[in-house]
Amino acid sequence: MDANRKIAVDKSSITNVIDAEISVADHTVLIDFSASADTPRALLVFEGKETIVWERTLTEIEIRERKIKEDFRGFLDSRWAQAEYSYRIALRCKTEESSDDYIAILKNTKKYDGRKLKSDDKRHLIYEPISVGDVVVVPYHMDKDAQFAVRLSTPELMMVKFFTGEVQKVKYGPGSFSFETEMPKPEHPVTGVFLASRRGNQRYPMVYSISESGGRVSVKASADLKEIDLVDPFWSICIETTMYDHPVWIQPVVSNQLEKRMKLFPSHGKLGGDLIYFARPLKTKVCQLVIRKREFYDAYNVRIKELLAMFTAKAFGSMLPSKGCWLIFEKFCASAQDNGYAFFQFCMENLNEKEKKHIYYVMDKHSVAYGEVRKYGKNVVDFMSFRHMLYCLLAKIYVASEAKSHLYAWRGKPSMVYSKIRNKPIFFLQHGVLALKRVDNIFGKTGTDPMDYFLTSSTQEQDIVVDNYGYQRKNVPILGLARWDKLIDTSTDEDKTILIMPTWRKWIQDSGEEAFLHSEYFQRYAGLLRNEKLLQALRDQGVRLLLYMHPKMKQYMGEASSNMQINEDCCELVSFGEKPLNELIRSSKMLITDYSSVCWDFFYQNKPIIFYQFDYDLYMENHGSYIDMTKELFGDRCMEEDELVNDILEYLSNGFQNKPQFANMRQEQFAYLDHDNCRRTYEFIKKIK
Repeated sequence: MDANRKIAVDKSSITNVIDAEISVADHTVLIDFSASADTPRALLVFEGKETIVWERTLTEIEIRERKIKEDFRGFLDSRWAQAEYSYRIALRCKTEESSDDYIAILKNTKKYDGRKLKSDDKRHLIYEPISVGDVVVVPYHMDKDAQFAVRLSTPELMMVKFFTGEVQKVKYGPGSFSFETEMPKPEHPVTGVFLASRRGNQRYPMVYSISESGGRVSVKASADLKEIDLVDPFWSICIETTMYDHPVWIQPVVSNQLEKRMKLFPSHGKLGGDLIYFARPLKTKVCQLVIRKREFYDAYNVRIKELLAMFTAKAFGSMLPSKGCWLIFEKFCASAQDNGYAFFQFCMENLNEKEKKHIYYVMDKHSVAYGEVRKYGKNVVDFMSFRHMLYCLLAKIYVASEAKSHLYAWRGKPSMVYSKIRNKPIFFLQHGVLALKRVDNIFGKTGTDPMDYFLTSSTQEQDIVVDNYGYQRKNVPILGLARWDKLIDTSTDEDKTILIMPTWRKWIQDSGEEAFLHSEYFQRYAGLLRNEKLLQALRDQGVRLLLYMHPKMKQYMGEASSNMQINEDCCELVSFGEKPLNELIRSSKMLITDYSSVCWDFFYQNKPIIFYQFDYDLYMENHGSYIDMTKELFGDRCMEEDELVNDILEYLSNGFQNKPQFANMRQEQFAYLDHDNCRRTYEFIKKIK
């Protein structure tokens, strides 16, 4: 197996089971399949149920003795091994009658069933963890089907996946939060209860008490949130104990009954000003505490609309003309400048009345772009309106440049409608071309925001998605980005603009204003906009430098503007949504970026691009890339400000002409340059059943 590729298989074809004796000794998993009639030839590691990420051929001794010894060091050295992920283990086998391979899942039924008979709780059967350097490999059997799997973790987080309690109650006081959870009695005493920030760099102890009854433990805990530095908006509840001499965290899930109450009777606590806080279940049902500003959709009348929409969809949905509609949206349902709106415009302006009557665009009427969109009348659905909620429930498919979470209340409370949205299919128009930033942990089939259909723009990009994201090639069509159909160069010599558009950094996002202002990210761009050599050249040639901040950095715009000391005669700082990005891309002469996919929009127009990658090593450590950016970029690459300024001056002197060595790379980056991507996309979606 190619170590750089994932292999997608049809899960319906994996029907064989090998029942083996499984144990752990000397930091090695021992798999004895001597009682099985099957003949395994290789050990497989699966991501999810249908993606092979690692394969090891069994040795002749293992095959002859019918026993496998595996410490998973080879898998840990592969590019696919990720901490806090679980991987199913299977075997590739051959029959005596045929040379064809087949895949068999691995179980230890006797031991698993024996464990289940001893306890009425639903915890997994866990073997002794294996320590491999700084990683803990936890072998276990999945609770639902007894299939053998391993989880890669750290000693502190080892128990998060396996041993959990259920949050039965939450209470919001004036600035205080408390909860009550029930769980099976751990092997060792609880040693602490605390709130942990999403990044794990902040921990605050909670006051707690414990009571025991019938082999179960009840934990009650509370915290005064007014005493906590609430920089991070997301917090986890953690109960600390020990197992196999490791300190471990237990993260309780929200009980089914509590989740139902949260959806029917949403509530929150207040922290002063417009800050609120509330608990909610994640997709994994783990309980998360959210702290954010109060929004209009926190009002109780919104929940009444949800109830009415749920009733209408269930009682009359099959009779309504909106049944089976397409819902199109972009970021936060507040944008109309990306692939979603480009595709919607194509549908409204090129399809006949019958074809377009079931196609709708969701838009926040408070957005600055609403005036542009409302011209399409009844095909525009107001965000968080009753009609929006109803159409979310009745839609056949969502078509979007963002994840499903952008279709509904952002960072919202538990919702009956949103729980249905999660199960609807989505065609991903993409926000940009994939290559410079690894996001398979988000948009991959086993990621936090999986897709059903994944648009790509070239064979290279399709290969990236198929090899890294776990999708079958038939669901990853090469169609081209919708917004490129109207991507025509409108730049002029009378209004020369250089667009600077850096992407976000996850180690800076939500770090707080002070940390942002002291970050290298801010200091580098502030320094560039104050570089006197560059400013003088811009003045001499009548060129403006425009810095467009990423939407995830929008919260720091006020501080950035006042601390950058921008020379306003030739420089400008623009916030997300302040100016239409698609217009800036067309009208700008050149792009300066770091790792943003907007570079393909400029390359599509054959405009020059400079990649300013001053924090390349840190970026690769935190985000990663699918290509070698030291060799494969289609533009100049700079690490220092002096290099960047010199390259800018070179393009100023040649009239912003792209260099031949980069211009010649366009054919391999774009399968189509015919401005007909929307029609191809429409025809593909129309065939989806």
